[in-house]
Amino acid sequence: MVVSSMNSNDWSQQFTSFLTSGSFAQPGEPTTSTGGYFFDPTATAPEGGQEPGSITDGYQLFYDQLPAACCVVRADGCIAQVNKQACTLLGLTPARLVGRPFLQLIEPTKRLAFASGFSRLLRTQEPVSGEETLLLADGSPRRVHFKAVGRTRPDGQLLCHLVLLDVTQAYHESQALAASERKFRQLFEQSTDAAALMQHERFIDCNEAVLTLLGATRKDQIIGHYPWDMAPPEQRPGVSSEQYFRNSVAAALQLGSKRCEGILCRVTGQCMWVEAVLTPLTDGAEPLLHVVWRDITAQKQEERRLRECEERLRLLQTATGAGQWSWELTSNKFVGDARTLAYLGWEAAPAPSFDAFLTALHPDDVPAVKAALAGAQEQGEWPQQSFRVLWPDGSVHAVTANGWLSHDAFGEPQRLLGVLQPAPQ
Repeated sequence: MVVSSMNSNDWSQQFTSFLTSGSFAQPGEPTTSTGGYFFDPTATAPEGGQEPGSITDGYQLFYDQLPAACCVVRADGCIAQVNKQACTLLGLTPARLVGRPFLQLIEPTKRLAFASGFSRLLRTQEPVSGEETLLLADGSPRRVHFKAVGRTRPDGQLLCHLVLLDVTQAYHESQALAASERKFRQLFEQSTDAAALMQHERFIDCNEAVLTLLGATRKDQIIGHYPWDMAPPEQRPGVSSEQYFRNSVAAALQLGSKRCEGILCRVTGQCMWVEAVLTPLTDGAEPLLHVVWRDITAQKQEERRLRECEERLRLLQTATGAGQWSWELTSNKFVGDARTLAYLGWEAAPAPSFDAFLTALHPDDVPAVKAALAGAQEQGEWPQQSFRVLWPDGSVHAVTANGWLSHDAFGEPQRLLGVLQPAPQ
C-alpha cells in the first residue's frame, strides 16, 4: 500500500464521499481539487512491508509496549499504524484496523465535527484533546479521551498521532451523576416546600417557595446571608439567634440530620415560627446543608391558645370549685376529673366515652346540649349552659357547663375542653 499525494485541505471532500458512499474517493474518481492524501488499496507496498508514515521496525516493539492505546492516522483519514493497546481497546486485530478509515470508528452523529477538527489539526499541527464515542466491532460504544498531534514527515507526508484512553466507566458515572443532579435541581426548584442550600453557614441557593415564605422577591435577598440575618436577635430570652442556628447546623453535620423549630422574620419584619429539617449533602470536600422550612405559626398559635384555655380552666376551677373535663372528637373519648365525676353522680367513670356522659343527662335536656355542642364545633366555644343530670339513685341535680374548642396541627377540630359545676341555687 502506498499513499498518493493530494492537498490535505481536500479532507472535507473525502469525508463527504465517505458519508455518501461509505468509502473514500479512490484513484481515478473525479475530484474538485488536487493534492492531499488518499488511501490507494491497489498500490504496492514498499519493501519491508511498512506503510509510509508508520512506525519503523526498530521502534515497533517499544510502540507495542506503551501502556496507552496509540495509533497513527494518515491525512486521508485511514489508520496507518496501531499498537497492541489500541487493538485491545477497539476489539479488532491490526489487519482489520490498518487501512481502515478512522471515521468508521466514530459515532455517526459526531463524524462531521471530528472530520472538521481533523482537517484543522493537519493544517495547524497544534495539539488538541477531547472526548469521543467510538463504535467497536460489535457496535457497542466505547467512550475515549484522546490527545492528538499533527506532524509533517521529511518527505512531506502529513500524519496525526493519536493517544486514546478508555474513560467509558468514568463517563457513565459522570452521566449518572449529572442525571441525578438534574433530578435534584428539578425537585429543588419545583418543590412547594421552602428549600435552601447552605455552605459555611451561609445560604448559597434557594427555591421560589423560600421567597414566598419570607416575602422576598429576589434570590439575592436570601443568598449570601446567614440564617440569623433573617431572625430576631433572640430565639428566647438568653438564647441569641446566631448561637441557636450555629448549634443547629453543627448538630446536623455531626448527627446526619437535625429537626428544629425557630423564629424567622419576613422581609417586612413580621415574625413567624418555622420547623426546619437540616440534612448534610456530600459535595466533594465542602459539605452542603439542605434546609427545608415549614411555616408552623398557626400551629404555635393554637398551642398557645390551648395553654391559655387550660390555664383559664385551672383558674376557674380554683375560684369556683368546678370540675374539668375533655371530649376527644375523633375518638369520642370523655375524661373528667374527680369533681366532674362527683357532679355527675359517678363514683368512677362507667365508660370512657361521650355517650356515657349523654346518658347521665336528663332526657328532656339532651337535645339542647347536643345542639350547643354542635355549635361549639363551628364557633369554637361552648357558652355557659345549664342542664340537669340524673344520678344513679334517681335524684335530679342542676349543673352548668361551658368549654373551648382546640384544633390539631392541620386546623381540624381536635377536642373540647370545659368545666362543670353545680348550678347556682
